[in-house]
Amino acid sequence: MKKPRVLALMYDFLPESSVDYSNAEALNHQEEAFDLSVANGVARFDMKAHVVTEPEARQIVGPFIEKWRVYARLQPAPQTFELKFKQAIWEERDPPSPRFSARAGSPRLSIRLSTEARRYPAPPQSELMITPDVQSMHDRFVGSLEGKEPLTTMAYFCLTVLEGSTGATKGRRKAAARMYRIENAVLRQIGFLSEHKGGSQARKQKGTGAELNANEVEFLRGAVGAIILRMAEMAADPDRDYAVIRMSDP
Repeated sequence: MKKPRVLALMYDFLPESSVDYSNAEALNHQEEAFDLSVANGVARFDMKAHVVTEPEARQIVGPFIEKWRVYARLQPAPQTFELKFKQAIWEERDPPSPRFSARAGSPRLSIRLSTEARRYPAPPQSELMITPDVQSMHDRFVGSLEGKEPLTTMAYFCLTVLEGSTGATKGRRKAAARMYRIENAVLRQIGFLSEHKGGSQARKQKGTGAELNANEVEFLRGAVGAIILRMAEMAADPDRDYAVIRMSDP
């Protein structure tokens, strides 16, 4: 008898409590092993390969889910979410399940005390490798967003990890700029703000008298998020011709 195969995996999309996705546009994304659809608070992974067990299917989508979550948290406007496994859709076992549309699904009650999001977090458009350095930088970045660590301390830590990864003994900042295709001015500005700004949470004494302004906070978060992603991209594909990360980038 032919074994039934897993057609799709369903996950509940669980955002942070302050964000409401109930009216967000449906998201559709294609990967080599599956197609992803997200709508009405549910993510569906349609398997392209012949997969006969649920654990095997979950093993296929698991690394992508983690990279997607990392990518979303490192954007200039960070987004945090979890995917909670709901069920597997089986061939010859379950009735046909309709594809998502923007208005599919049952009505959901919501209390609108949160920020309304029009789009679900975009998945990464390039391959990422979550190395130990990338993971430690990411964890410090998220901790800073959650108020567990001053922004300047986190930014300096990530800058030193980036520079140290080059293996250079001298001129490590310039070596990092060349290796990761980052404008020198971006790394200089991260270093300057980490040393000379921060107010009561400054990394160094010289920064205690100068609070970061809103533009500087936005710059540090955006620039550090960008260099963490660049490290993850280059760990996965070091030979790709990456665009230079510039001061003028949004």
